[in-house]
Amino acid sequence: MKYQIRGNKLIVVFENEAGNELARINIGWNGKSLHGYFAGSRENAETLALVLNTMGAKTAKARQIGKEWYVQITTDSIIAIRHPRWIEAIKAYVEALYKHGVIDKKRMRRLLKDIENGPNVVV
Repeated sequence: MKYQIRGNKLIVVFENEAGNELARINIGWNGKSLHGYFAGSRENAETLALVLNTMGAKTAKARQIGKEWYVQITTDSIIAIRHPRWIEAIKAYVEALYKHGVIDKKRMRRLLKDIENGPNVVV
């Protein structure tokens, strides 16, 4: 898995052991929460949903809207994924949002705490 922050979005690329891309997802901030989204072919959407759910998202589904296929996940699913590289990417993205003035310090701290604690933790 590799990731890159571009502007106000995070791009996460999932690769197989040979380094070939299996799937990718964009993570963004909508002003209230983190959200992941993908639009493309049915095969790529189904692969991405499988990868995300295998990693712990549980709610990722490939859906067709018009001619495109989509996968969307919310903050809860993003936080549910406990893969170390994923957590690193999400934390880096939240810190970048703060650095660029998109979120305030209080929101950044809360998100980082939620990411660190994982799902189903009452804080």
